[in-house]
Amino acid sequence: MVIRCDKSHEEELLKYAGEEAVLNTFLIADILIYGFANDFQEIYVETTSQEVTAETIKGIYLRFYDNLIVYGKEDRVDEALALAYVREKGIRQVMGREETIRKLANQLDGYTAISKGLYVFAGDLNKLPKDQGCIQEATLADGERLFAFLRKFPEFRAAYASKDMLLNRLRSGEGRHFFITEGTKIIAGANTAAKSPQTTMIGGVGCLPEFRNRGLATQLVGHLAALIVKEGKIPCLLAIPETEHNLYVACGFTKEAAWTILERNE
Repeated sequence: MVIRCDKSHEEELLKYAGEEAVLNTFLIADILIYGFANDFQEIYVETTSQEVTAETIKGIYLRFYDNLIVYGKEDRVDEALALAYVREKGIRQVMGREETIRKLANQLDGYTAISKGLYVFAGDLNKLPKDQGCIQEATLADGERLFAFLRKFPEFRAAYASKDMLLNRLRSGEGRHFFITEGTKIIAGANTAAKSPQTTMIGGVGCLPEFRNRGLATQLVGHLAALIVKEGKIPCLLAIPETEHNLYVACGFTKEAAWTILERNE
């Protein structure tokens, strides 16, 4: 059976998702931050019993605006349920474990699959690239130039479509942004993203083309990883293999799982 969740289900949802805490960083963060009382987020579980427990849950389906996260242990989710939900709600983006999402992709027309590696820091803090004294943490006063920097990267434009959203992140402390400058110009940046009690995602890693191959992005990733570890959490991130893969492996990250995003073709 399928049940729409409310606050009374939170503990069991987190217990179930927490068994794969790294994979479920986004899922756990959304549950904790946005909860069950907002129109833009709703959470359903597939369960074997009216009494929802970590033992009876078979799958979790979390909608955040027009994005859907699908999760089930050992890739056991109701494909028909997920597909019906995508079509009914006009979902633009479906994400989750690669094995799960690839099955949905084969049955959904008009979507493109993007596969990424989910990497976890498992290295030695003492071997992380050190800040050469040039890394700055962004404040609200940096919002305008930080937004202009992020918009230079096509892969960040969807996440940072709104300047107000970025300013709110800086104002609330929801995410910490760090950057390196040449003069007053931001030339490289990175930030913390989704957070759970166990993990923190690193995102927004970018360096302007003319300043690459200087180790600037590596410094930023190392700086963030060290901060996260000192908070008692596990640093993790999503990356498309090749160049990014080499950068993160050099910083001590190892691949934990494969993550796939289905994006609706516009």
